[in-house]
Amino acid sequence: MADKLLILTAFFILFLNAQIISLQSLPDNVTISEKSTPEDLRESERSWIGDVDMHPQNLTTYIGSQKAETVGATSNDNRLGGAPSVNTVFKDLKTGNDDILSNRNKNLSRSNITLNGLKKKTTMGALKFISEGRSSQEVVVHTKVSTLNTVVLSTTIPETSNSIKLKSVRRAHSRHANLRLVSNNVKTFHQSVQKNQEIASLSSNVVTQHRNLTVDLVQKRFRCSCQGTKCVYSYCSLTSVPQGLPINITQLILNSNNIETLQSNVFSSYVLMENLDLCANSISVLENDSFRGLSRLKYLNLTSNELKIYTFPVLIFEPLKSLKMLRIDNNILECQPNPPSPDIAFSYLHNVEELHIDNYIDPDSEEGFGSGFRNMSSLRKLIIVCSSCSFESLWNGTFIYLEHITTLDISNCGITGPYIESDTFFPLRNLETLDISLNLPISMQYLPVILRGLYNSSLQTLRMDTIVDAFSLNFINSSIIEYLPRGLTTLSARGNNIVYINPDVVKILPRTLKTVDISENNIVVDPKQFPLEEMKQLKSLLLHRRFDVCIKSSSNIIFQSLCEHVTSEQGGDATDFTDNTTERKVGTVIPLSLKCVQINVEDMYNEFLLDIDIRNEIQYLDMSCSDIYQFNFQSLNRLQKLTFLNFRKSFTYSLQPPETDMSSLKFLLLGSNFLGEYFSSLPLFRMSNLTHIDMSENRIANLHKTFFNNLEKLEYIRLDGNMLSSFDVTISHLTQLKRISLNGTEVSKLPNHVRSHIDHVNKVNPGQIKIDMVGCPIQCDCFNLDFLKWMVNSPAFDKNFTGGYKCKYSDASLKYIGDGYKETIYVLDRECAKNYPMFLVILAATFLLLSAVIGTIIYRLRWKIRYLYYAAYLKVTKKQKNDDVKEFAYDVFLSYDSDDQIFVTRILAKELENRGLRLLIHGRDFVAGTYIASNIVMAVAESRKTLVILTRNLIQSPWCNYEIQMATMEAVHTGRSVLLFLLKENIPTRELDLELVRYIRNNTYMPYPNMEDEEDEDVMRQFYDKLVHDLKY
Repeated sequence: MADKLLILTAFFILFLNAQIISLQSLPDNVTISEKSTPEDLRESERSWIGDVDMHPQNLTTYIGSQKAETVGATSNDNRLGGAPSVNTVFKDLKTGNDDILSNRNKNLSRSNITLNGLKKKTTMGALKFISEGRSSQEVVVHTKVSTLNTVVLSTTIPETSNSIKLKSVRRAHSRHANLRLVSNNVKTFHQSVQKNQEIASLSSNVVTQHRNLTVDLVQKRFRCSCQGTKCVYSYCSLTSVPQGLPINITQLILNSNNIETLQSNVFSSYVLMENLDLCANSISVLENDSFRGLSRLKYLNLTSNELKIYTFPVLIFEPLKSLKMLRIDNNILECQPNPPSPDIAFSYLHNVEELHIDNYIDPDSEEGFGSGFRNMSSLRKLIIVCSSCSFESLWNGTFIYLEHITTLDISNCGITGPYIESDTFFPLRNLETLDISLNLPISMQYLPVILRGLYNSSLQTLRMDTIVDAFSLNFINSSIIEYLPRGLTTLSARGNNIVYINPDVVKILPRTLKTVDISENNIVVDPKQFPLEEMKQLKSLLLHRRFDVCIKSSSNIIFQSLCEHVTSEQGGDATDFTDNTTERKVGTVIPLSLKCVQINVEDMYNEFLLDIDIRNEIQYLDMSCSDIYQFNFQSLNRLQKLTFLNFRKSFTYSLQPPETDMSSLKFLLLGSNFLGEYFSSLPLFRMSNLTHIDMSENRIANLHKTFFNNLEKLEYIRLDGNMLSSFDVTISHLTQLKRISLNGTEVSKLPNHVRSHIDHVNKVNPGQIKIDMVGCPIQCDCFNLDFLKWMVNSPAFDKNFTGGYKCKYSDASLKYIGDGYKETIYVLDRECAKNYPMFLVILAATFLLLSAVIGTIIYRLRWKIRYLYYAAYLKVTKKQKNDDVKEFAYDVFLSYDSDDQIFVTRILAKELENRGLRLLIHGRDFVAGTYIASNIVMAVAESRKTLVILTRNLIQSPWCNYEIQMATMEAVHTGRSVLLFLLKENIPTRELDLELVRYIRNNTYMPYPNMEDEEDEDVMRQFYDKLVHDLKY
C-alpha cells in the first residue's frame, strides 16, 4: 500500500510540474559513440547543411534527418582515426561548436551511450515515454567500472534557470578518471518555464525525492520487456540472467545491471541468439558452459565488467562457432606480473573477425600473444585497450602469432621508443592499417625502428598522431621516414609539433601515397618548396597549422570526410608533369591528381593559387584560419573543378569578385569573418551552381535586397550569429531552397514576400523549405500577430518549436516559449480584439489631425503652389521664356480691370508706347484658346514689369487679384523686382484687402495726378517720364 501511495504521489508531482514545464523531445534513434562520430553538434545546427553525397562527379545534397544514425552494439569503429562518415558529420558549421571532440582522441576510454527511439513528452500533464517504430527503448552506458550504480535520466529545475536538462549520470571507476562521457553529445535542452506563483512554493526537495522513482518505473515498464525477437533488460537491477524469455529471441540486451556470475547453461534455451550484450555489469565469474547453446551467436559484448582475462575457463568460447565480433575490453583493473596467457581459450574462436581486448602482457616480460591466437584464422581487426595496463615495451615476439590480422590498433598504450625492437611488426605481413597514435613516449627519433619491420609489408594506412612530447620541437629529415612501406596510401602525422620538413623528404615518400595529413603542426615553410609534382597519385594534402579552435571545428571534420571519400575512389592515371608543358609555371608544386588541399595561407596565397597548373583536379580547398584580409576570387580562375571552398575564420573583410561565373563551386563557407559591411552594400557575385552558403558570425546588420539574385540553385542559407534584424531579401527565384538558418540573429519576423515564396514552394513540394529561428527575439504583440499565426501553421517550422524559441514583448523583456506559441497567440487574440476600437479611434483622429495640418499648409501656400504649377506647366509646353537665355518680349504687362479699359488703352498705353515701351495688354495681346491663368503666368514671366492700375474696379476683380499674386510669386521665384502699382483712384485703406495693402507697401507705387493736374501738360509729361523711367529700370 505504501508503494502505491508513493507512486501516486510521484505522478501527482509530475502532473503539477507539467503545468509549468514543457519537456522537449529527444531525437529518435540517437546514438552517441566515441568510436563512430563526434556528436556534440547542436541539434538546431545538424540539418542546416543536409546529408551529402560527395561523389566528385555527382555532388548532390538533400536535407538530412535530424536523427543521428543508430550505431548500436555493432557500430563501425573509427578509433583508427578515419574521418567520420559524410552522412553523420555534414550537419554543423557552428563556430560555437569549435571545441568538438576529435574522434582520434584515444586517451578517452572507449564508451558508448545509446538512446534508441526514446522520446520524452508531456501529454495531459503526465510524463510519457513513447517508442516510435521500436518495441522497447535502450539506455546503454559502456564504461569501465568496478561497482554498479543506477543510471537514471532525470529532469531538474535549477534555482537560477527555468530550464529542463537531460543528464546522463554515469558510473566511473577511480582508475579511469580520463573517461569522459561527453555530456554535450546528448543535446542539452533548454526551455523556458512559466512559473505559477502557487506551484513555485513546492519544494525542490520533494521533486528530487520522487523523481528517481518515477523514472525508474518508466524504465522498468518500457525497457525490461520483450517484443518480437528482441529483449531489452537495461537498467533493470538484475542480479542474474532472466529466465522464461521467448525461446525464439535473437537479441538480448542485459547491459547496466548487477549480474556477477554467468552460470552454466544459462543461455542454452536460446539457440537462435545472434546478439548478446552484457556490458557494464559486475561479471567476475564465467564457467566453461556459460555460453552453451549459443552456436549462432555473432556478437558478444562483455565490456566494462570485472573479468580477469587470464583466468578464463579454457572451454568458455568453445560453443561460439559463429561468433564474428567479441568485445572484452575495459575489464582489467590493474596489471598482473607474469599473468598466464588466455590464448588457449581464444583458440576456439575460429570465425571471429574483430576482437577488442585489454592488454594483459606484463611490461617487463618478453612474452607476447600466445600461440593459441594463431588458430583465430579469421581474425582481421585487433584493437588492444591499454587503459589499465600499458605495453611500454614491444618485442620481436609480441605479435608473432597474429600474422592473419589486417588492422592493428595499439593507440594510447604507453609504448616507449627506446624499448621497441626493430622487428616487432615484421611478422604482420598482411597488415594493412596500423594506428600507434597517442603513444607519447615514442618520439620521432625512434620512428625508424618501428618502420624497419614494415618496410616490405602490405601496410596501406599508417596513423601516428601525437606520438611526441607536447613541448618538443621536431625536424623531419629523410632518415626518419626512409623505412616507410612502399605501398603506403595514407599517412597521418597530426599534432606532432613538427616545425620543419626538409624538402628532400618528399623525394623518398612512397609514390603510392594518396592522402598526407600533417595538420595540427606548426610547419614554418613555404609549401612551394616541396617538389610535390612527383606525387602523381596524391589526392589529399592537409597542411593546416595547429590552431585548436580551427582543427576541432565541425567544418574541418566535414572537409576531412569529403577528402576521405575522394581519396577512396579509383581514378585514372594523372597526366605527367614535363618541363615542356606550356601550362606549367615556375614554382608549380601541386600534382595534377591532387583533389583536396587544406592549408593555412597569408599574403602569399594569390601567388600560391596562380602557380597551379590549369589542368589540376582540385575539388576541395580549405584555407580556414588563415590571414586573408581581402579574398581575391580571381585567383581561383585556374581551379575549374573547385566544388568546396572554405576560408572561415580568416579575418576577411572584403571580397574581390571573379570576372566570370564560378559555375563549379557548390559549397562556400565564409563564416566567422568580418564581411558584414561588404554584404550590406553589394549583391553576391554569380555562382550559378552554388547550393550551400555559410555566412554565420560575420557581423552582418543588413543584407542587400538583391544579395542572392545570382545564386539560382541555392538550397541552404546560414546566417547564424549575426546582428541581422531583418531578412528583407529577394528569394522568389530560389525554387530549390531547402533551409534558411537565422539562429541567434535579431530577426523578429519575416517579410510578406518571403513568406509568400516559402508557402508557394512548400505547396508544390510539401515540407521542402525549413526555417530555423531559434534564439531570435520573435516580437509577440498585436502588430506581429499575423506572423506568429503564419509561423505556427507553416510546415517550414518545427511544430514543437524546440531548441529555444523566444518571445520579445513590448517592454523589451524576453521569454522562452515551451508551448509552440499557443498561449501567446490566444492571449494576443483577446488583447488585440479589445484594443481594436481604440485603434480605430486613434487612427481616425490622427487622420483628421494630419488633414487639418496639411490643409492649413496648403491654404497658406496656395498662391505659391498655383504659381509653381502653372510655371511648371508652361515649362513643359515650352511657352515659358527664361531671362537667362534671351531678352523679355515685353517691357510692361498692364494689369487692370476691363471697366478701366478706355483709360488704359486710349491714354495710358498711348503715352507709354510713345515713349518706347513694349506693352502687353490682356485685351489685345492674350492668346485666344489658352487658359486665362496660363496667359497671366506667361504675361508676368515674359514682361520685365507688371504695372497694376489700382482702381475700385480692380479690387473687385478676381483675375486682377490673380495677376498680382502671380507677379508676386515671379518676384520671389526669380529674385527680381516685378510689381509696380499706379494708384489711379484715392481709395481708403479700410476698403483694401489686407494682402493688397501688404503688397502695395512692399512694392513701388506711384499716385496718378489729380484732376486739376491733368490739365497741366508739364505735370503730365513729367509724370509719364518718371513712370517710364521706373518701368525701364
